[in-house]
Amino acid sequence: MRKFLLNAQILLLFGTLICSNTAAQIVTFDFAGKPGNQVSDTSNSNDAKLTKSIITRSSGVIAGANQDRFNSTSWETATTVVDNDYLEFTITPAPRKKFTIGSIVLQHQRSATGPKTFVIRTSLDAFAANACAEVTIADVTTTQTSTFTLNLPSQNQPITIRLYGYNSEGSAGTWGPGDGTGNDIVINGTTEVDAFSTETDITSFSIPQQTGPATINPTNHTVSVEVGYGTPVTALVPTIGLSDGATISPASNVSRDFTLPVTYNVTAEDGTTVQPWTVTVTVSAVEPGPTIATLTPANKTVDIATNTTLSITFNTDIQKKSGILRIFKAANDQEVVTIDVANISVTGKVAEVLLPSPLEVSYSYYIKIDKGVFSNQNNVDFEGITNDIAWQFTTKQVSSNATLSDLKVDGTTVTGFSPATLEYTISYPYGTSSIPDVTYTLSDANASATSTDPTEMPNYATVEVTAPDEVTKLTYKVNFAWDAASNNASVTSSIYSVNEVDGTITNVPANTTIEAFRSNLTPAPNATFEVYSNARTAIATDIQTGYKVVVTAQDGSTKKSYTITLLTGIDTQESILVNAYPNPFTSDFTITAGKVIHSVSLSNLLGQKMIEQIVDQSKANISSSDIQFGVYIVTIILDDGTSTKLRMVKR
Repeated sequence: MRKFLLNAQILLLFGTLICSNTAAQIVTFDFAGKPGNQVSDTSNSNDAKLTKSIITRSSGVIAGANQDRFNSTSWETATTVVDNDYLEFTITPAPRKKFTIGSIVLQHQRSATGPKTFVIRTSLDAFAANACAEVTIADVTTTQTSTFTLNLPSQNQPITIRLYGYNSEGSAGTWGPGDGTGNDIVINGTTEVDAFSTETDITSFSIPQQTGPATINPTNHTVSVEVGYGTPVTALVPTIGLSDGATISPASNVSRDFTLPVTYNVTAEDGTTVQPWTVTVTVSAVEPGPTIATLTPANKTVDIATNTTLSITFNTDIQKKSGILRIFKAANDQEVVTIDVANISVTGKVAEVLLPSPLEVSYSYYIKIDKGVFSNQNNVDFEGITNDIAWQFTTKQVSSNATLSDLKVDGTTVTGFSPATLEYTISYPYGTSSIPDVTYTLSDANASATSTDPTEMPNYATVEVTAPDEVTKLTYKVNFAWDAASNNASVTSSIYSVNEVDGTITNVPANTTIEAFRSNLTPAPNATFEVYSNARTAIATDIQTGYKVVVTAQDGSTKKSYTITLLTGIDTQESILVNAYPNPFTSDFTITAGKVIHSVSLSNLLGQKMIEQIVDQSKANISSSDIQFGVYIVTIILDDGTSTKLRMVKR
């Protein structure tokens, strides 16, 4: 809330410090009705010769809400000025106006732990020194008034005022101008109109065609300037600089005929002081040689291709004479390329240079050209390039990254892949013949790569990556290996009894054909077998007791032999007409025959009949849910009286 102070005694009671100054108010701020934490605020009144002022905070303090103030927190507890804790505003004169500042009067209020000492610094000395005496206020929380006496000299340029606060009793303390009667900040001083200048000088004079700076004589009030050889002077456009506020006739930047000296009249800012000036333009009698208009690559450019074409465009048509163009490494001034002018092509104003070989990457170079390498059509020589700064350039900083970011086999990233690991091994089952598909992703898209794929297994694939610098190379290798071959030489059967320990195959029905026998044996994975009639020398064409089954494991060397024993007493002469399935079975099984089946019976190996069923058709569905697991003999009697016995297994 705004605190209204009724008389001077109350002001003194609250610690008011006043230094008298009778200057008029030239800028004021009033924060009545403001929230206190506004980011900035604008002066509520200004002298007519000044523009509006805006008050802000430094980054060292924080806006804090408090009605009727421009309030801040986080003031320093130090007892001396802290550079970044202040309020700031700028006083700016209107054109041709100036001002003085005698004092600044401040109505302000602090919290119980807010700052107690204040001082003002200005932009006149870059805020280096105090512009007035420090002001320390009473350790109270009511509104106080303080006056800062400055007596700054007259200024016609903006001045920034900073009000520093310090000596706070706690960093959470608050302080800000406001909470007083009327204006909260009053800048007292004077304003006046700045005197008009009587200066009538020409301070600069230039023409685009001139060969050198103009000669300006302020005593004789003359200007002399030379233009290039052959330059027409009937329509030159000069640019003329003048004393502040002065004007000139004829005007600057207007075409004039300088065949004869031209008189210019300069009128001072005061409007009455006039000074004639004589300007003389002469044309050089010396024909210049060709001069460079543009360079390609331009001087001091970077990221230039190592095989760039060098090009010089002159201001006139040129011809080749004699001499050398040289290219140097800037790092050690080593001459790395020498090109005779005979190997430089010239067309009109343009000379073009093809490099005999690429330059190195990431190097700075400069070029020198002998005088007389080129001339104009009148045989006036080009002066050449004789220093190391006129034509410089830097080649591209090309990456040396030759790594992969991913390496895949058959679409899956190789296990354990890392860009820094160059060799991998992947194992496949023994005998795998399919060729793996290798793909990859470059870490640097500007790199290149070549790959070699295997044509057979086992083998390997490689990916050779070349970095963008065309020097750095890495080769990734993926080995494709087979697992060790299996030495499992066993055989199994769901129809016959196979004893691995004894090496026997039993319960083979008599008269089983060799084909049926072979189809009912299953060798170990990737193993093979053969049936022999005697000692592995004669391959069997039928099945008899005592024949041998020889199984060869995947490794080709491990072998195991089984002796065959036929199941006697089972007639299989009609088995080719009968089919039973599934075998082995779990509950029901089906029997079909090429003739009508009269009956089906099922007996265990002890001869005990477990099932008997009249069929009288060519297909029989037999339910065996009531019998136990085991091997059974199924007898099928056909309607013609013939019979067939099959060995079946229930699981």
